[in-house]
Amino acid sequence: MYEKQHEIICEDAKICCYESGSGVTVVLLHGNGEDSSYWSKQVPTLVKAGFRVLAMDSRRHGRSEAGTRGLSFDLFADDLRSVFRVLGIISAHIVGFSDGGNLAIWQFALP
Repeated sequence: MYEKQHEIICEDAKICCYESGSGVTVVLLHGNGEDSSYWSKQVPTLVKAGFRVLAMDSRRHGRSEAGTRGLSFDLFADDLRSVFRVLGIISAHIVGFSDGGNLAIWQFALP
């Protein structure tokens, strides 16, 4: 489904994320107990519409490692910032549901 797979080391864990398309970046954040495959029906439509789509597996989800620091939105936000930095993402549209929506708010809307 995805054209590229990235494995990014975020301190104590490898975070897997997947990329397809080109253009303005849309980042897809899944909910608790899910992984990037949750977005399988949306990715082709977004790519066809001209977007670069990036979906990541949060810690302890999908192919991402849990690490040793536990799980928290602070840690998930650190991981997301690392993914943005490594992949050169300066701005993006963020789509999330459940914990993914909470992460988007935690990362971008809270002071």
